[in-house]
Order: sequence, then C-alpha cells, then structure tokens
Amino acid sequence: MTMAYSYLRLSTKIQLKGDGQRRQMEDTIESATKNGWTLSDQTFHDLGVSAFKGDNLLTGALNTFLRLVEGGKIPKGSVLMVENPDRISREGVTKSVTILMTLLSADINVYTTADGRMYSGQKETAFLDLITWGIAAERGHDESARKSERILKAKEAQRVRARETGHIYSKTCPHWMEVVGEGDKRSHVLLTEPTEVIKIIFKLRLDGWGIYDITRYLDKSEYSPHKSKNRREAGVVWHTSTIKRWLTSRTVIGEFQPTTMLNGKRVDAGEPIRNYFPAIISEEDFRRVRGTFKETKQGRVPNQVGANVFRGLLKCGCGSGLHVSIKRSKTVKKGVEKQLTYRKIECPRSRSQLCSFKNIHYQLIEGLVMSSLRHIEWEGMLKSKEKDDDTLLESLRKTLVERRDYLVDVDKQMGNLISSIASGGINVHLQKMLDELTVVHADVTLEVTETERTYEDLRTSKSIQKEDALRISETINLILDQAAYGDERLRLCTILNQHLSKVEIAPVTYVVTVYDNKGVLIATITPLDDKLHFARVVTPKLEWSIEQHFKTNRITLQ
Repeated sequence: MTMAYSYLRLSTKIQLKGDGQRRQMEDTIESATKNGWTLSDQTFHDLGVSAFKGDNLLTGALNTFLRLVEGGKIPKGSVLMVENPDRISREGVTKSVTILMTLLSADINVYTTADGRMYSGQKETAFLDLITWGIAAERGHDESARKSERILKAKEAQRVRARETGHIYSKTCPHWMEVVGEGDKRSHVLLTEPTEVIKIIFKLRLDGWGIYDITRYLDKSEYSPHKSKNRREAGVVWHTSTIKRWLTSRTVIGEFQPTTMLNGKRVDAGEPIRNYFPAIISEEDFRRVRGTFKETKQGRVPNQVGANVFRGLLKCGCGSGLHVSIKRSKTVKKGVEKQLTYRKIECPRSRSQLCSFKNIHYQLIEGLVMSSLRHIEWEGMLKSKEKDDDTLLESLRKTLVERRDYLVDVDKQMGNLISSIASGGINVHLQKMLDELTVVHADVTLEVTETERTYEDLRTSKSIQKEDALRISETINLILDQAAYGDERLRLCTILNQHLSKVEIAPVTYVVTVYDNKGVLIATITPLDDKLHFARVVTPKLEWSIEQHFKTNRITLQ
C-alpha cells in the first residue's frame, strides 16, 4: 500500500480566514482515495508562511519533510501531495526544480491535486515532468513578484499621500492613541490616561528626575502599566527601558517614521512624516529632554536621603566608579537611643583589596566640591563652550547648504534620465544610472535630515546655556544652605552631568579633581587636614583656601 503525505501551504493570515485550507485538504483526501493510497496521519502544513521568500524551505514544515526524507524516515515510493508546484516554492525555476529533483532522487513521488499529475522521475516522463514543473514554478514566481511589486508601489503611494495630505493609511500608532473611522475619514484619538502618563514622565524628566526614580514613582502611583499593541496583556510593573524609549521617541511630537522590509530586515522608508500623529509634547521640551541623555552617566542614588548631586560623575583614582551608600549607626545620649544615618562613598575594588581607597563621608566631599564650584565662573565657562557651538553651528549650516544643493542637482539628473527613458525607451545603461541615482538620493536625503536635527538640537542647547549658568549657581547656594531637597538636587545633578565629565577622588589623599565635559581640568581640591575640614582649591585662573561647609557628617532623613 502506497503511503501518501499531505503538504498544505497558505501565505497570509487573510488566506487562513478563507476557504483555501479546507479546499486543499478535501482535494488531498479525495485524490488519495481515488488512487488507493493510505493518507498518513503525519501531515505537513505551513499556514501563514511565504514560499516567495523561501520561509517554508528554511524553517517550515517543508523543511521538516525534507529532513525526514534525508534521514530515511519517509518510506521510498511514498507520495507527497500538493495542490500546485507553487505551493512548494515560488522562488523561481532553479530553486523549485532543485526541490523536485531532491525528492525524486530519494524515490519520493510528487502528486499535484489541481491537475491530477504524478511527478515520478521515470525515464519515459522525466523530461516532460521537468518542463511542466518548471513552467508552473516560473508562473508562480512571476505572479508573486508582480503581487509584491504592486503591494510595494501601493504602500509607497500611501506614504507619499500621507506626507502630502496627512492621510492616515495604517492603524499602527503609539499606545496612547487609537485610530477611529475608515478610509479617508480615519483620525487619531488620544487616550486620556496613557497621554497623561506621558506628560507626567516628561515633566519629571524636565525637573531633573532620573529614569529609575520616574519608574519607581509610577510604580507607587495610581497609574498601571499600559499594554503594548503587540502584547496580550499589560505588565505588572513599569520598566526603565520603556520610560527611556518614550522619552526619546519622536512620536510624542507627532512624527511617524514609515518602514519597509529590505533583505529580511526592517529599515526606514524615507524621511519621517511630521505632524502625522497629534503631538502631546512640545518640540522644545522634547529637545530639552533628549539633551539630558547626551552626557548623562549611569548610576543610582540612595533616595532615602535625597539625590547624590554627583551621580554618574564620581570616579576613583584607580579608574573605578565610586558608589554612594547608606550607613546607619546607633548612639545613646542621656539614656536616649538615637539612630544616625550617613552617606558613605566607597570604591567597589577596595573590597577585593585591589584599591587603597577607604570609605569617606559623602557630605565632606560634597561640602568641599560645592564650596569650590560656587567660585567657578560658570557663565564664562559656558560662553567658551558657546564659541565652540557657534563654530559647529556654522559648519553644520554650510554642510546643509552644500548637501541641499547637491540634492537639487541629483533631482535634476533623475528628471533628465526619466525624460530620456520616456522618449527613447529604457535600456540597461539608463536603468543602471537611474538605480544608482535613486540610492544616492536616499542617502543624501537621510544625511540632510540628520544634519537638520543636529543643527536644531545644538541651537536649542545654545539658547539654554545662560539659563544653566544661573541655575547651577542658585542650586549650589541652596545646597550649601541645606535648603535644597529632592527636586533641586536632581535638577543640579542633571545639569552637572551635561557640563562635567567626572569628579575624581584620589585614594588615601582624597585629592578631588573636577573635569568639564571635554575632559579639561577645571579645579583641583587638595585637603589640608585628615578630617577634610580645610582644603586648597586651584583653578586655571585662581587659587584660594576654603573651610569645610558642613560641620557634621550626620544627615537627616527626608
């Protein structure tokens, strides 16, 4: 008794909703009965799998069947039943005929139910079988290629229309909105709670909050994590990666970046479409927030006692990052027990005796550094940076003018080529030139877009430098007066991370060196006694002595 195996394939989810699967299975059963074959319970189905891309051959059920044939698990003389040759492959004649030859060489026959034809590899019919199979394979490939081209052109037309008129051509959108209506009457509608959460996240970031602090705030708030479009259910807690993604996504200012598949990878399809979504954050606020990620370093702070204003900046002379941790101790005075709380700076390498750094009170270092930074001429330092920014802005402006002119020239060349093709017909040479210019046009357009963004970011950053100088001075004074709490300290931390690269403390001597964001030394603070009560400060322009501002190391819980 001949054993028959059914192979069914449907390319898309839409086809799964239709009648294709039932039709193919009924035809398979009917043909097996008609020919007296025993239909195996072991079936091979690729549902929602493309044969044009070869997915069924690489990872699908067809791949499994071929491996079973190769391993001798399918009896010789068996029959593989398919509707048409294009159910096996739509990658073209060569690939399709190769699969057929592999099966026939292993003494596995192929039967197509649509025309009742048996491909057996017998000498009398071998040549005709190959021709018939090849023609069907080529027809299926051409059909898929035309369909793919039509879909790509339709999508490109939709993207062009979206850029020109704002037409909403897809239901894909951020989770804080939804698409309502159909066709040309589609519109985006903001969802109240998710939109409110996004605005809160941006406000907290603008106030100087770190990603970890924002995440923990949301965990304790009334807001529950939102379900993404591609997930079955919402998470239990908020995640820092999600918060950062929203803070850096241009969808909040209404931009939409269309994408397409290229060589199996999703890539950007042209420039972003502005004002496609309703904006919920102003572009100025978005640029300010995005600017906080440029120089921001990693690190956490003990929040029980307020933010460490040097978060991400503290470095040990050995090269390791320094940690700030909470230490507690008890004391008894006049029969009353009190618990004291301290912040300590420690080097993780010292625990393994790889560094001679000994734990030191954070408050002492903060007192010396803040007293020193108070006398730094911040406005002058930022003005020097402003000169560099002016030079870079001018360079970017010239680049933009040059690349835009080049883009106009490429447009003209493409226009001339298209006119030549329209009047004289296309040939291999003209097609090659047009393809090359198309690639150049896409590359230059992307370069212009990125340069424009860099230019606007720098202009925004330049406009707030004077404001930063004033905020730094005011917040330092608040800290020295012990009047700065959570928000002010977080805000100063964010600003310092933008303008400083590190605050390095030498092991044993506790000499502190402060560097700006270009790595230039701006202050050296040398302790004059073991308890860090006095120190000498040296800057490129001045030298003076300071007294420890904080008289006690103990801190009060906030």
